[in-house]
Amino acid sequence: MSEANIRHSLGQAGMRYKGAYNAATEYKFMNAVMHTSALYILVSKTPQTGVEPGTNPLIWEQMMVSATTVEMLAAQAAQTAAETARDQAVTAKGAAETAQGAAETAQGAAETSASNAANSATLAGQHKDAAAASESNAAASATAAQTAAASVLTIDQAYPNLLHNWDFRNPINQRAVTGTISSAGYFFDRWILNSGSVTVAAGYMTMASGAVIEQRIEGLYLAGETVTVSVKVGSNIHSGTGAFPTAAGTVGITLTGFGTATLGYNVGYMFVRFAASGGQNVEVVKLELGTGSTLHLDPPMDYAVELPKCQRFYAPAEGILQYYAHVSNTAYFYGCVPFPVTMRINPTMVFGACTIHSIQANIQGLITSVRVSNNREITEVCVNKSFTGSSSTSLTLNVHASADL
Repeated sequence: MSEANIRHSLGQAGMRYKGAYNAATEYKFMNAVMHTSALYILVSKTPQTGVEPGTNPLIWEQMMVSATTVEMLAAQAAQTAAETARDQAVTAKGAAETAQGAAETAQGAAETSASNAANSATLAGQHKDAAAASESNAAASATAAQTAAASVLTIDQAYPNLLHNWDFRNPINQRAVTGTISSAGYFFDRWILNSGSVTVAAGYMTMASGAVIEQRIEGLYLAGETVTVSVKVGSNIHSGTGAFPTAAGTVGITLTGFGTATLGYNVGYMFVRFAASGGQNVEVVKLELGTGSTLHLDPPMDYAVELPKCQRFYAPAEGILQYYAHVSNTAYFYGCVPFPVTMRINPTMVFGACTIHSIQANIQGLITSVRVSNNREITEVCVNKSFTGSSSTSLTLNVHASADL
């Protein structure tokens, strides 16, 4: 498949094809590259140079169809067209030979019958026209083969889902919510319940009639972009298209058979809301660039790929810090309790059960401050408690760190 055809097909989905990956080139959001016989899309909003596709799914996301598959399908289409053209050429050749024989016969007949010669010449002309028509048909078949090859990527490509934790059949659930949730706030990772209630079930999430859920998207890079929103309920996919606002505000989209979706612009982030009309057993949701839904082409969500994306916003951390000093009724503990990934910003903490060994359990209410280094790890904890400690005295820390929008 030619680079021009790949570029055209990706361009229809709001992506920009940049050819083979080059470590020295700076790539921007939604740039697509070819690397190790696969297509990758840059999903990081930060321009990247030197990060090899396939090494970090938070930066490069592999597309669902490889370049090899695209080229194979294009080659098959081209081969079929070539065989058609060859058959037509054989027919044209036979017609031309017939015309030549007719012309020779006409030449001999001309010596005895001028009328027969004229008729033969007419027949030869007709065969010549047929040969020209066959040649034209062969050219048209070749053009059709090129068109078919160019359309393979568009037809078979599932475009990236811009949402996190979008598959409620196996959702990331670090808060361990169960049953029916009716309190507003975060429940599944990255998802906020705005109103109504949702119920966690095996293989789907039930949205009660009137329930509204929301996901906030970091940054404002989607402002003004045309997108398609889709919801899968059982075997049905409900979708609609709209454009994100370019300033503070919202745009509504009707999802016939489900309810509505809302595209929003807020300070520092964009958001998508889904509102159910009638109870809905939601399995999958999708937000993608372009004017058509490709949700039906998506495989199930890869839990291992989505988990670190979610952990940038919310993650548990457990570890042990050692006693260092005691000043004015405050005990200082130092060490390193890392988060699973570098968090989006310096997180806020919610403490679980914390213990100063051999001194006191459940001291989480006495913690006065926590120092976090580079959004990556806890390095110091201060506890408002007076005691006699030593270097062997340790603090077991259990926290949930939040950097949610």
